[in-house]
Amino acid sequence: SDYDVRFIYARKPISYLTATPERERATMERACALPGVGEIDLAGWDLRKALRIFQAGNPQVAEWLFSPVVYIENCELASVLRAIAPEAISKGALWRHYKGLLESAWKKIGSGCQSDKALLYVIRPLLVLLWLETSSQLPPVELDKIAAKVVADADILAKIRQIVEKKKFALERENRPADASLMEWLTAEFERLSGPRDLDYSRQKIDIDPIFRKTLTGIYNREI
Repeated sequence: SDYDVRFIYARKPISYLTATPERERATMERACALPGVGEIDLAGWDLRKALRIFQAGNPQVAEWLFSPVVYIENCELASVLRAIAPEAISKGALWRHYKGLLESAWKKIGSGCQSDKALLYVIRPLLVLLWLETSSQLPPVELDKIAAKVVADADILAKIRQIVEKKKFALERENRPADASLMEWLTAEFERLSGPRDLDYSRQKIDIDPIFRKTLTGIYNREI
């Protein structure tokens, strides 16, 4: 799809008061995937599950929080999590997350024709790793902002931007010959980034219970 919509939803407060075994409760809180509408892909997490993921330092929720496009934001949860995200997510966790995405995407491409989508699945995590090499800040969601900061070669930067623009109008699986110089650059950076790293996993431990209760209180207008 061309439009990914991600959300956090809350069930009625009484549904969180349960003696259900842990495994069954985890099933209740799994990701909610809704039928897509045209080119729109809809998926989200239950509030408690999202907070647990955030507390564990997983960058996925942070990516949603800092999206430049916000359709609906009807409570204080997002602004609260945005404020504490830089301390809650470690640089080591970010590195491990994006390196895993890069390695997975790299296995799926070759040296011949590629779709713009497949290339971007490689380019984005690779650029984020380049960002993390020189910055202690969370990487922005916008690919162009990251590329402008970390890609020194003007020709490579232009080619990345061209792929981003083409992706907006190309079919999902439309393949085209891979640019030789871009693939050479990606290969060199991939091999360099694949080496061992001393990662910093230090982060602030977040107490999610007050955030959880305050969010439910605000949504349902009753004290939890």
